[in-house]
Amino acid sequence: MEEMLALANMGLDLDKESFRMVMLPGRFSTPDESVASYWIMDASAKDEVMQQYFSVSSVAAVTQSHDRKNLRVAIQNASNNPHLGTQVATYLQAQGFPNVYVIEDWPDAQSQTQIIAQRGDLDSAHMLETVLGLGEVVPASTGDIQSDLTLRVGNDWTEKPRIQGSY
Repeated sequence: MEEMLALANMGLDLDKESFRMVMLPGRFSTPDESVASYWIMDASAKDEVMQQYFSVSSVAAVTQSHDRKNLRVAIQNASNNPHLGTQVATYLQAQGFPNVYVIEDWPDAQSQTQIIAQRGDLDSAHMLETVLGLGEVVPASTGDIQSDLTLRVGNDWTEKPRIQGSY
């Protein structure tokens, strides 16, 4: 019990900006692996998370490719425009992101676009932020569980001028 209190007290002293929530990369177990549902951790992706967030290197750590062709990007519309998710997906495909797909709209409109580093890959999230020229990188696991990045498109997307016909 004392350990729990010590952890809680330590948490109170953390700066909100330095706090990161990252789910270890992996997948759900299949019925032939277990009767119950378990999260099966991806060991090499775990090593990448440990390296990026805790500077803990591993012999098994593999350098993660930040090539946009390899990234799975889920697009979630969080704007007042009901067609924006599909338009943004088309725009990203034209920018060289072939693994883009649209998921169910976010229930509330957001003023700012969020780039959610689903698996903790902040480098790829910042690369997407640079390509978009807007957005806020969020190191959390609150997006689409099958994605590397979830782009929650806010109303700021419609305010940023784009090349005519590019989306």
